[in-house]
Amino acid sequence: MTMLVDDEGRPLGMVDPVAMRADAVRLAFRLAAVAGNEDAVDAVIQETVSSYGPRAAGPVFTAAARTLALDVVAGLLDVCDEIGVPARTKLTELAAAADS
Repeated sequence: MTMLVDDEGRPLGMVDPVAMRADAVRLAFRLAAVAGNEDAVDAVIQETVSSYGPRAAGPVFTAAARTLALDVVAGLLDVCDEIGVPARTKLTELAAAADS
């Protein structure tokens, strides 16, 4: 167990990092499964915030984003590359446009 503290060091609560990581992996795959359905994505996010609270949910979302990038999207992009769909190029273009 790990204690969470606020910016001034006051305790906020305890978390189990192993359970939090497992929740992050589940969150990543749940989000991937409902991708494209805005209401379902919002429901999954709200459920996570409700479960952890707004402060503690941040690390879960961060770990879920990592899992989405490395395990979900990377695999999909590999398949796209193999079949000749330039999804990786399009995502790079979209990222550059978002930065401008």
